[in-house]
Amino acid sequence: MNNYDPKKDKILKSWRIPVTENQAAVINLVSYDGGDPRLQIGVLEISQSDGVIYSRIKRWDWDSLLQLKDVIDQALEKMDKLAVKASKSV
Repeated sequence: MNNYDPKKDKILKSWRIPVTENQAAVINLVSYDGGDPRLQIGVLEISQSDGVIYSRIKRWDWDSLLQLKDVIDQALEKMDKLAVKASKSV
């Protein structure tokens, strides 16, 4: 069994969807160890006066879901371009 190595993760694109004035959902398009890109619907980033903390994303409202849909569409487009680029280099 292979162990996860965070140094092998490469963030290809990152999005932040505002949830409230001091909270944002973090969505990343990530490739691990040169593998196929995958969309990671990550964490809730909460800005506080003493720094940033992270929490699980619990519930999405309508507007946030529409923004998530836009991010997913952008991620699919980016993944498609990466696949085309990879196939031309073979």
